[in-house]
Amino acid sequence: MDLLKFLHALPEAQQQVVTLRYIQDLSIRDVVRIINRSEGAVKQLALRGLRALRERMDDGER
Repeated sequence: MDLLKFLHALPEAQQQVVTLRYIQDLSIRDVVRIINRSEGAVKQLALRGLRALRERMDDGER
């Protein structure tokens, strides 16, 4: 399983949010300031990005 490969396959905005939020461990508020999107947009991008990663990783294990 290659997490970076799966991460780079995400759309750019999802990739950016997942990286900032979960890899760099920034707060939602910090991510909002960095990417200049609303809090709701950041949360939605994070949710979709994590969901897509989970699906790709599950598919990769089969």
